[in-house]
Amino acid sequence: MRVEIMIYAAVALSASLSLGVLVAFFWSEGRWRERDRAQAEWLRSLRPHSVEKPSTAIQPEHSPIPIQRRPFHEALWEDCPELAPSPRARPVVQELELAAHRRNEERENDEMKLKHLAAAASLGLAACAHPLTAAKPLRRDSSEMVPYSEEYFAAVRAEMNLQPVKWPLKFKRHNFGAWCYDTQYCSVWYGGLESGSEKPSPPSSKYGPGYLDHWMGGYGVDNFPPPAEVRWRSKDGTEHKAKIDIGEIFKDRLIRHNVPREEIVEQPDGKLVLDPHILLEVNDRTIRVYMRQGIPLKRQVEVAGHMRRDWRDDLILVKTYTY
Repeated sequence: MRVEIMIYAAVALSASLSLGVLVAFFWSEGRWRERDRAQAEWLRSLRPHSVEKPSTAIQPEHSPIPIQRRPFHEALWEDCPELAPSPRARPVVQELELAAHRRNEERENDEMKLKHLAAAASLGLAACAHPLTAAKPLRRDSSEMVPYSEEYFAAVRAEMNLQPVKWPLKFKRHNFGAWCYDTQYCSVWYGGLESGSEKPSPPSSKYGPGYLDHWMGGYGVDNFPPPAEVRWRSKDGTEHKAKIDIGEIFKDRLIRHNVPREEIVEQPDGKLVLDPHILLEVNDRTIRVYMRQGIPLKRQVEVAGHMRRDWRDDLILVKTYTY
């Protein structure tokens, strides 16, 4: 009997606790909601304009402010003159802008000339001594082949000012490149830049007899900087120093080549478009100086080991030094 009473008491206590928890939850929920409402009323009392209804009156329309795209320096001069450059700087800026505009126009003109030159070459403009009367190249239209007129060729020639090359061929700029073979280390300074390597270089025989076939200059140089300074150690360990005066070697400014004058195609203003390549080879105890010049031809020729082509770029040995 006593055990049953204890069980009933435990059940009643548990129910009372559950009921107390529910009552406490709802009471707390009500208090928090009342607190939130009071806080909202307090905020509205602090900002009465926030509860005002928006006016239904039609607001006047404002035209959008146009965006003004102006250079930065002009905007400074107009809107904030105290931060802008001094008035004496304005002519300088204007002159720079004009110079940039002129450079853009010159670049576009040069690009147009090169395009016309490429078009003339591809059309066979100079296929023979009298291209305007001896041949009529064809261009492909959308549906048929239509011959170019002689008037078209005359207009192209007049625009490009094609003339027979001025003889002998001379140059005012050149491209330079240096390569080292069979050395323990090698350094070539010319035109403010260095070529070569601090590591040993393999012999030229490793690349076969045509190791010179594809030589080209790496960077352009105005005629003429101080002599090239060469420092290297040959394969037997001997240190060498030499100064190769490129300007003295080519003091006549003549382009070395193997093309007769009558085989060279007419050029704009009678001058070659491309600059020659002056190449310097350090090979063990020998230094060699070469020139390579690409020259367009009036006809295609067969070059050993190469396909038929209408230009030549023979590598010409100009000077040899032995140490």
